[in-house]
Amino acid sequence: MASRGLRGLERVYLVIEGISGADETAGMTEQLLREDVEVCLRGLGLAPLGAGEWLSTCGAPHVYVRVEVAEEAPGEADAGSTAGFAAAVQVREKVQLERDPEVKVLAPVWGSQSVGQVERTALQDGIRRTVGALLEEFVAAYERANAA
Repeated sequence: MASRGLRGLERVYLVIEGISGADETAGMTEQLLREDVEVCLRGLGLAPLGAGEWLSTCGAPHVYVRVEVAEEAPGEADAGSTAGFAAAVQVREKVQLERDPEVKVLAPVWGSQSVGQVERTALQDGIRRTVGALLEEFVAAYERANAA
């Protein structure tokens, strides 16, 4: 997705979805992922928007991170079992339809996604590396869009 939608972005809200209790058992927590993403955003100078202010901010910009881990059937988990997962990072904003300006929806203005498979014991590292690579793509796109 083109980086033009990132031009002028100064503040964002962070939304993380998809981490479940089973994933937390494997060491992957929403808080850990949130900290990784926040470090990246601060490194770009993007100020965080609080939950109470992001929808009232022009465009309601937010970084959306979703991680889905394939669930194992009961009794399948063993010492050498693997886990498949999908990760996506998007920047979403409120946009309006040209044909009907009264219709406003949240839509991605930039995004990237990936899938992976790792040993269940390495799930946390696999997800963090994959999301980290997606964030590197975001950083490059953001810097291109906002180059002087």
